[in-house]
Amino acid sequence: MEIAETSVRYLDPGGETAVPALPYRARLDPAREAPVIALFSNLFVDATIFLEDVGEALHRLIPGASFRRYDKGVPRNASFPAPAELIGRIRAECDAVVLAYGHCGSCTAGLARDAAMLARAGMPLAPLVTHKFDEEARFIAHCAGVSDIPFVVLPHPIAGEATAYHRTVARAAAPAIVAAWRMGIAARIDQADLAGLAGG
Repeated sequence: MEIAETSVRYLDPGGETAVPALPYRARLDPAREAPVIALFSNLFVDATIFLEDVGEALHRLIPGASFRRYDKGVPRNASFPAPAELIGRIRAECDAVVLAYGHCGSCTAGLARDAAMLARAGMPLAPLVTHKFDEEARFIAHCAGVSDIPFVVLPHPIAGEATAYHRTVARAAAPAIVAAWRMGIAARIDQADLAGLAGG
């Protein structure tokens, strides 16, 4: 009996992204003393309120900064990419942007796609996502062709927590947000980072 030769071919189920990859290179000049900062809320629960605390914490670090507020219109839009017109407005009117936040599966998908569009527009950015959805955010950013977006990862949950806790997390995250803008560095804020900040 003759035995036919066989071969095995292994395939990568991940495939390749259809979107051309773009290295993220946008940076906020540290010498810029009065940057205009976009606070971009996806309207997930407490995102807008939390961004106000973030803005206050950022103002302590960059006293000359001013802030403009943007959102996605209605909460159900959190899961969808922002309109190109809104992305264009943020790019034209501001020097850097902080996005809040990836806190569930669908809103993380929307936030990561918004971040990718802003990155492609050349915007220094710091998208906020909780640690439960960090991997999803990075995967979607990779699929959108911008793998090195500097996500700032927060403890989960943020939504529904007390005002004092929001302020503590915002103060802990503020230096990481500035580093994301100025150096493109991603960061993770853990509970240990909150120690000593409560009530400050």
